[in-house]
Amino acid sequence: MRTIFSAVVFIVLILISFALVVGIFLGIGWALTRILPFSLFEGTAVGMVAALATWMIWRRIFEGLSNSMQAQEVEEDDEEDESEIPESQFWKTRAERTWENWFRYVFANAIYDELDDSWDGAEDMDERTLREQAIRLADAAVEGLKGKPVYTRRVRISPDVLKHELVKVGQLPYPHKVLKMAADAVSAALIDWEDDVREVIRERSWGELAEID
Repeated sequence: MRTIFSAVVFIVLILISFALVVGIFLGIGWALTRILPFSLFEGTAVGMVAALATWMIWRRIFEGLSNSMQAQEVEEDDEEDESEIPESQFWKTRAERTWENWFRYVFANAIYDELDDSWDGAEDMDERTLREQAIRLADAAVEGLKGKPVYTRRVRISPDVLKHELVKVGQLPYPHKVLKMAADAVSAALIDWEDDVREVIRERSWGELAEID
């Protein structure tokens, strides 16, 4: 019974829609006969062709606007992606996303943002060089944390720690201003990750898989 009722409703809707469309075109045709030497049939036919042509034109306009907006959104997304150092710089597979590599990723992006926004010298560097510099500083920060005692109370990073770690691996000394900005960026990032860092330091689990929600 319900199926029959649904079928009847569907047919009625089709008939109403057909009548509405025919009525619109007949109205257009009647209006044209008032101002042009057309019969009702000719006026209706001309009105139908004009209406369909108008609909096609506006459809193309709206499709063009929609495609343009989608392209702009994709471009904005690409720009956002380019503004950070991607995860692929630190691990290729999930198994390589260790705590050490995770914090290298977090610190490198924090340092990159800080240098890109506030360091005058960043204007003289291309993006790739600035990213590489941020990664080197992040590596130094991680090494500094790995060298802390198991029950350390302080997980902040100072410019002197960065300088020490950089010199240890043969890196040229950075200006103190850069080291200070990098240390501040790492310390700011550590506010959100302090408990995790403490646990990793305590358990010496730098090489274990980082369980990130």
